[in-house]
Amino acid sequence: MHFKRAETEEELYDVYRLRYKIYCLERGYESLTDHPYGMESDEYDPYSVHIIGYVDGTASATARLILPNPIGYPAEKHSNIDIRDICTDTHKIAEISRFAVSCDEHRDSRCMHQATLGMIQELSRIIYQFDIRYILSIMTCGLNRLLSRSGLSFKQIGAPVEYHGIRIPFYAAVGEMTEVLLDKRDSPDLLDLSALRTDAKAPAAQESRVAALLS
Repeated sequence: MHFKRAETEEELYDVYRLRYKIYCLERGYESLTDHPYGMESDEYDPYSVHIIGYVDGTASATARLILPNPIGYPAEKHSNIDIRDICTDTHKIAEISRFAVSCDEHRDSRCMHQATLGMIQELSRIIYQFDIRYILSIMTCGLNRLLSRSGLSFKQIGAPVEYHGIRIPFYAAVGEMTEVLLDKRDSPDLLDLSALRTDAKAPAAQESRVAALLS
């Protein structure tokens, strides 16, 4: 599988078409009538950086990092949490969302693990580039266990809620997570941080887009 940041219009269309396939057709989480053009998107997408994974040229996995923005986060909207309990500087918080792998790849546990590592690897680059200190996510216990096996340990911050099935809000401190991964860097099953540059800066075009959205 090949993973990358979705940057072109066509790559973003691949993200939205894949999400339509997974969330509308395969899992029935979203209504078909709400997305009549075969692409699933929502109000958080303009504030997000998207990851797309391809298998032999076919979009098969996707995720997004919702950056600090004026409308908040899905975890806030769908569960009774206050992100200021995580960090009073809310511009240091981002949310991992729409983390999904197509059923075509989901049947193979090895493929699923590879997809998880690949997407988290790309999301980690973005997290470091934007100097995000805390990660928020509302997810199933199954996804949390999968992420934990990859070395990403999240802490529960709220009660289970009904949102695309039973979901639980979690958060993680990026610094603590990094220390754990560096201590276990020789494990082949964990996320590899060696390719990440912690001093990297976000691309100028991305910084400008986010600043415009926040203004």
